[in-house]
Amino acid sequence: MGRYNLAMFEKPATILLPSLSNISRAQLLSYVPYLVMASGVVSTLVSLAVLVVPSFIPQVQAETPSTDVCVTQPPIGEVVVYVSGAVKSPGLYKLQPGSRLAEALELSGGALPTADKTQLQKSINLAEELTDSQHLYIPFAAELTPTAGESELTAVAFQQQTNPTTAQSVKISINTASQKELEGLPKVGAKTAEMIIAGRPYTDLFQLVGTKVLSQSAYDEIKGQLSL
Repeated sequence: MGRYNLAMFEKPATILLPSLSNISRAQLLSYVPYLVMASGVVSTLVSLAVLVVPSFIPQVQAETPSTDVCVTQPPIGEVVVYVSGAVKSPGLYKLQPGSRLAEALELSGGALPTADKTQLQKSINLAEELTDSQHLYIPFAAELTPTAGESELTAVAFQQQTNPTTAQSVKISINTASQKELEGLPKVGAKTAEMIIAGRPYTDLFQLVGTKVLSQSAYDEIKGQLSL
């Protein structure tokens, strides 16, 4: 092993930098190119940072899982409408909110040939938006349109008042009669008339008793005035 001078470990070497006062002007000017190069590098790095950092931040944000809770509105329920009258299949129908009367009529099978097409076009707006619990009634062509002096009279009541001798020969069809015509029968009120209309079509008069629309006694009293 070689020998080392211990004196070199006792005191750290001192690096002597020349003071500014000892640097000549020529030496200072020799450093100018290096300073210009250094400032150019710094400018380039700053420009790259301006371009890269903004595009990198959205990517980081997109990859970071969001802690926000998404609250969704509860689904809006269906609307239920009642379609009756001169349609193929009277009953209750469920439709989506925003549906129109035309859609409810289509679900019920459409209007029967016996429907009053004129009243259907004049009185019913098929483009109307449906509301829950709405009742769509399609009138029959055979329904009596009362005049101003007969507004409270049904077809049967009018026949009985004007010609009592022929009143017994008038029969009411339980398949096509209007609400007012049915209410003109004895033992038949508004609710019973609605039940008769809702149960259409009928193939036998006695179905009114079988479906408990009429009691046996009420049926026996008015069966002579009924027809299919």
